[in-house]
Amino acid sequence: MVKRWKASEFIPQTFSNNEIALKTILNERRKELVMRGLRWADLKRLNRDGANITLTRTVNGQVFTLPPNDLRYAIAIPENVIEIGSIQQNPR
Repeated sequence: MVKRWKASEFIPQTFSNNEIALKTILNERRKELVMRGLRWADLKRLNRDGANITLTRTVNGQVFTLPPNDLRYAIAIPENVIEIGSIQQNPR
């Protein structure tokens, strides 16, 4: 937050509760990293830890849902990388 606020207006925060601190940090991370594709890793990690976040989007009237811990969270490995080495595609 110190990078987004004017130095004269920024007030450092302290927390006595770890849960509130984590929620505040994740909320600020969403604001600072918007449209950078980094939330994906956060969602994977948080769901693995039990957050149970489900993504739902509607495109042209069709609803798409990505439940927690779904294999589709794995990013596909490019085909040229698979062809070069002895690496297998992520299960999806």
